[in-house]
Amino acid sequence: MSMPILSNTIIQRPRWVVRSVAALAALAAMLLVVLGTVSAQSPTQQPTTISVSTVNDATIGVTWTADNRATRFVVFWWPQGNRSLSQMMPLMQRTYTVSGLEPGTRYVVRVQPSSESESFPAAQVVATTTQPARTADPCPSKTDYDSDNDGLIEVCNLQQLDAIRHDLDGNGVADVAPHPPGAPSDFTWVGKDVFYGETRGVRPYDWKVRYLRGDYTDAERVTLYAAAFPNAIANMGCYDDAETPPACRGYELAANLDFDENGNGARDDTYNSGVGWRPIMGKTYPGYGDLNWRSRFHLGHEPSYSQVAFNRAKMFRAVFEGNGRTIANLYINRPETYGIGLFGHVGPGAQLRNVGLISPYIRGYEAVGPLAGYVEKGLVSASYARNVDVAARWHSGGLLGGLWRRDARVTESYATGQVYGRGYSHGGLIGLINGWSRNRNSVEYTFASVHVVCAVYCDVAGGLGGLVPSPSIHASYSTGKVERVTTAGNGWLGGIVGQFQSAVREDISNSYATGRISGGPGDTIGAVIAWCTNNPPKLAKWNTYWNTETTHATVSPCSRGDSVIERKTTAELTAPTSATGIYQHWGPVQVGDATIPVWDFGTSSQYPILAYCAPKPEADLSWDTTRSEHCPLREATQWGRTLGKR
Repeated sequence: MSMPILSNTIIQRPRWVVRSVAALAALAAMLLVVLGTVSAQSPTQQPTTISVSTVNDATIGVTWTADNRATRFVVFWWPQGNRSLSQMMPLMQRTYTVSGLEPGTRYVVRVQPSSESESFPAAQVVATTTQPARTADPCPSKTDYDSDNDGLIEVCNLQQLDAIRHDLDGNGVADVAPHPPGAPSDFTWVGKDVFYGETRGVRPYDWKVRYLRGDYTDAERVTLYAAAFPNAIANMGCYDDAETPPACRGYELAANLDFDENGNGARDDTYNSGVGWRPIMGKTYPGYGDLNWRSRFHLGHEPSYSQVAFNRAKMFRAVFEGNGRTIANLYINRPETYGIGLFGHVGPGAQLRNVGLISPYIRGYEAVGPLAGYVEKGLVSASYARNVDVAARWHSGGLLGGLWRRDARVTESYATGQVYGRGYSHGGLIGLINGWSRNRNSVEYTFASVHVVCAVYCDVAGGLGGLVPSPSIHASYSTGKVERVTTAGNGWLGGIVGQFQSAVREDISNSYATGRISGGPGDTIGAVIAWCTNNPPKLAKWNTYWNTETTHATVSPCSRGDSVIERKTTAELTAPTSATGIYQHWGPVQVGDATIPVWDFGTSSQYPILAYCAPKPEADLSWDTTRSEHCPLREATQWGRTLGKR
């Protein structure tokens, strides 16, 4: 028996079913064609490989292979273990030489290929720059230590640099401990370290004034100083043209110095082993003076830093002229000590000029910076610290720990690298810029490209300075990242400064910030300033900007709308190529008869960079005339433009 009805039902499908099946088949065929086409147009990307072609003390050459479709290549590099990143603008070729590097430093070099429409795998390589060839002591068997008759004693080696601590006034004679005020006439320092003088304060918070002899006896100072400058003629050779012996007034570098004396990169040399270099000052201070952190609270009064450490007889009070030369691989590892740097404390009348520090590694407690811990009524000019690695509890910066009290000035100086702070007030250039009321300190013609990390217990940080009471900041900028990596408490993070604290006014002018600023939910983020005493502020000057795209900051507290501190885009900040538009007040300055440009505005895709170089006074014989053209800001400008960093 057949089943014709069922058979007909199966074979004779409705027309809409047939059309649907056909449409699906056609769609599947189209997908196969499309997928095949995509596969043909987008084959698997070829891997990128990179290798080192050349290495010397300042450059690393690299070559690479990449996907054939890659047409642009961006090269990045940074010191290994340091977050300070540099990059070159897109290149067309497949080879590049990174220049301007520090000797004896391990770098990571990374290349990122791309085309107009896609990116390709990146690759990186690690290489170490070589140490420069060692030269013999440039002044062996020297007896005239002021051969150019400029009143500055010539420093040719590390032993002589170390001996400066025994002659803090720079007169060429080893210091003797002063007679403490109020001490008996027959008082001597033999066998003594501290003399307690008169009582000061208001009960129950009285304290005894401390007078500290220092770390050496008088006899030890004389012996060590003579050993560093053997066979010196009278007055160390400090004579003028009339052969009249004036007093020497400081020191000058006659050679580049390197604390890695044997060039092996290890901490096994005279001054960079153990806790490392002892800062140049009369006495090193663990904790508050010779008090430790715990016992100081048992006195009923917390002695201020000035009462204990600011005995001016213990501060460097002379000229230190670098002559554009450098000091490399300074190493200090004293995490419980105050006043940390090449110089511990720089006092009234002192000048640190034309000094370059390369790759310093610095650890301290408070007042910590590669060049100096604290500067009071002194001058720091035309100096820099590159590739810094600084960590401290309080008051640390990429160049200086702080400016103390009043009338200190920092000009034509900069820092690059990283600062890691675990307590109060840290900055890319200076940790604390102190000076209340009319006691003002000034910072001008400076920049910092420093990654400032605000860690446990840290609450104030800025790209240029941390806590800034009553300062004047002019013609300066910060490009480094500022970040707080702890959620404990609250923090104030600013692109240029963390906090302005002044009852008088806050001065900031002709400056800008571009570095990214990041913190936690309880932190105050300020594109330029995070917090100020006067709100609205008593800002005396303006023409200051921040990049909203790179800082990731939308507001800058202490700003009255857009009339004081203005938000700008990258295009707005880079478009002007001269002192016009938003930079109309950023023109050259007149110094005597000379018109000196302050900024190099570059091309329409570059930020302005400082190019200021103060004229050297002809009457000041302390300037080395063979290096009269030394200008670190212009050198940094050329270096930055060459590398495409700015």
